[in-house]
Amino acid sequence: MTTQAEPSNGTLLQLGDGSGPETFATVAEVLDIEGPEVEVETEDVTNHDSNKWQEFIGVLRKGGEVSFECNTRMDSATQDESTGIASLALDPAMPRRNWQIVLPDTGTTTIHFGAILKKWKPNAPKAGALTTECTLQVSGPVTIS
Repeated sequence: MTTQAEPSNGTLLQLGDGSGPETFATVAEVLDIEGPEVEVETEDVTNHDSNKWQEFIGVLRKGGEVSFECNTRMDSATQDESTGIASLALDPAMPRRNWQIVLPDTGTTTIHFGAILKKWKPNAPKAGALTTECTLQVSGPVTIS
């Protein structure tokens, strides 16, 4: 059987502008994207009637984190200190913003989530490209359309 795997090249990470209706802008020159990681927290509800087997119920879902790295482009509105990712790192309100990951699959699957920028880390190696590592803390539901 021939694989049905699809390449990930062309995946877009987009940041919402917070207006209504919300407009999403593609973050410039994103390299790798990891997450979100949906995890279900469970509660042990084992009791004396459990026939010596542990029993659990799901109680909360969490979206975990989304991490990504990009070529540093401070001249881009999606990365700069006025409207981009750097502005989120410096904003004293530490705002939750809407994000989406658009996959380049045949159905153009989109993963939507709200998140707070948890880490913004520019990197300037002595030999190599300027890059920025970011971590988003997902807050609220993760949806797929």
